[in-house]
Amino acid sequence: MAHIVRIGVKGRTVLPAALRAQVRVGVGDELVAHAEDGRIVLETREAIKARLRSLAAAAKSDGRAVDRLLADRAADLELEERRDPQQRRRPAG
Repeated sequence: MAHIVRIGVKGRTVLPAALRAQVRVGVGDELVAHAEDGRIVLETREAIKARLRSLAAAAKSDGRAVDRLLADRAADLELEERRDPQQRRRPAG
């Protein structure tokens, strides 16, 4: 089911409760955002790991490719945090 969301003045948007429930995310959970073919994609880290493991298994990999990809993504996230530490503020509480 598609949901319409609006981007606010400060670039914020609210994910509808039904959508959050569908993918089992809640208050304080982190999502990884990236652009893909003109779309904005939000994924949990667990979903990314599962997708990469599945791709590695399909390629009959020994699994090390997934570890390398995860390490590369972790390095990218760390670099992004250094550039703008306010961007990944964790909620208090």
